[in-house]
Amino acid sequence: MSKTIACFISILLFCYSCKKETGVPGPAGPAGNTGLDGSLLDTGTISGNLAVYDEFSWPLADSSGVAVSLDLNGTPVSTTSDHSGNYYFHGLPSGTYNLTYQKPNFGTMKVFGISHSPGSNLHTIVPEVYLLQNPVKTAVDSIRMTDSYYYVFLTIYLDTSSLSYVQFQHNFMLLIGTDPNPSTANTAGSILSNYITPDGSGAYSLVIDKSYLGGINQSSGPYYISVGTYNRYIRAFKNQYSLFDTGMGGYYVDPSDGKFVFPNLKLSNVITVP
Repeated sequence: MSKTIACFISILLFCYSCKKETGVPGPAGPAGNTGLDGSLLDTGTISGNLAVYDEFSWPLADSSGVAVSLDLNGTPVSTTSDHSGNYYFHGLPSGTYNLTYQKPNFGTMKVFGISHSPGSNLHTIVPEVYLLQNPVKTAVDSIRMTDSYYYVFLTIYLDTSSLSYVQFQHNFMLLIGTDPNPSTANTAGSILSNYITPDGSGAYSLVIDKSYLGGINQSSGPYYISVGTYNRYIRAFKNQYSLFDTGMGGYYVDPSDGKFVFPNLKLSNVITVP
């Protein structure tokens, strides 16, 4: 018994004499890889809303299917509008963006210079965009001219299937210039566009004083005339009497040359006035 007690005491003394050594901290390890710029990881969002109108200037109930794109460091990024016309770009870094809006059979719209700064819980909001259907039944089919000594009489015909539709007079664009192929790239829209009116027989008419063809300080003829339609004035609501000027929604200014672009303008044939 005494031997057993002595053995037990020896074991306790041995365990007590054992101590765990604490290691000495080693030198710092090499630095890790540099992380990504935090601004590039920001979830900053650009969002907006658009409305789609048909060629008769009626708003469509479904605004989905519009491809919205922008350029991100040389790489195109795109999204698509939903039924209500909403669209979103998530996780964009700081910068200034130009957006393009496209849908088959509609005029291509563009918005320039959207400044975006991530870091806020608020989206960068793009002003509302209007996408307008290209004219078909509302397009000018042809124009004819009757010439007198002092005046030019224009008769303007729309597509023959649209005679029951009365085109809003401010949706016409009249081009008069010295270029044989007048377009908005080389000829300014005439203020006489606002005086094109229904003639009561399914067509439209305009009388032009020959002395006004060239305008002030313009060279003499021949002059070249073309007429087109586009939806500048559209309906704000589904009410035939509620029209509004889309302003920059019906056209945009290209910052590269300062010219106005009318995305859904469709011009007719050209008439020459000696």
